[in-house]
Amino acid sequence: MEKEQVGFSTFTVIIPCFNGEAFVARSIDSVLKQTYQDLCLIVVDDGSTDNSAEIIRGYQDPRINLIQQENKGVSAARNYGAKIARSPWIAFLDADDEWKDTFLQEVFEAINVFSNQKDVVAVFTDYTSMPAVSTGLNHLAQEPIFIDDYFRFVLAHRRSMSSSSAVVRRSILLSGGGFPVGVTHGEDVDTWTRLGWSGKFICIPKPLAIYHTSNVGSATKMPLKYRTATPQLWFSYKEWSMDNRIPSNQFNTSERYIAHRMFWHIIDLIDIGQKKEARFFANKIIRMESPTLMKYLLNFFLYAPG
Repeated sequence: MEKEQVGFSTFTVIIPCFNGEAFVARSIDSVLKQTYQDLCLIVVDDGSTDNSAEIIRGYQDPRINLIQQENKGVSAARNYGAKIARSPWIAFLDADDEWKDTFLQEVFEAINVFSNQKDVVAVFTDYTSMPAVSTGLNHLAQEPIFIDDYFRFVLAHRRSMSSSSAVVRRSILLSGGGFPVGVTHGEDVDTWTRLGWSGKFICIPKPLAIYHTSNVGSATKMPLKYRTATPQLWFSYKEWSMDNRIPSNQFNTSERYIAHRMFWHIIDLIDIGQKKEARFFANKIIRMESPTLMKYLLNFFLYAPG
């Protein structure tokens, strides 16, 4: 089961796993139960110290590939899985999340619906958060949507791609640098941002993935003080802007999207008392294409007493 090359299929599913003995079987089972079966599965054990590897070895399905590496972080695990995959499409699923049975089937059908659009780089579905059941796109019709501007879509519907509901074109992911290694929070947001500047998306507004937030290792459980490093997407935005790589027809929506993301980073900085750094970024995004209300709120939070 431990090998360096993976057979060809339409989709390669990558599950990064670190100490996931309590839930990784649920994630794997949801992949194996897919109604669309032309898939390979790579589970990258990222230096687990529990029984995760033994649980994964217990499966006899030849499509499952276990890769073990020293602990390098979720980005390195995803990148290595994408590197050794041979499929044109890479589907990501976190070890503590799961898919509904028709996830890959509906993604495959959506790709075929828009097969004339050669610059599609990613497909994503809506998802359900558990245990607080919530979905974000239930106000939309349930048919696949072609998205020529990812940032306009996210701003309009307040729902972005999730790391457990994302399927991306392997060649574009790798040529764009994959996931940023060493980033512990928001690494997927940065990757989706760069993909958004690289091509078009398809959205399936059905909750076909289940995002579990109760796991103690979930990003939602990370203490605030450990997730106030400058978001990687800020550095990507500066780099791509300087190199004139952001498509001109997406520049305004990109700035609004970056401003929205950075607004919440500034609020986090204020919460932990780092007002000097908060003012630095506030002055940056106030000069960007950002909403008037956002600028007003920033000035209020930064300069109000207390």
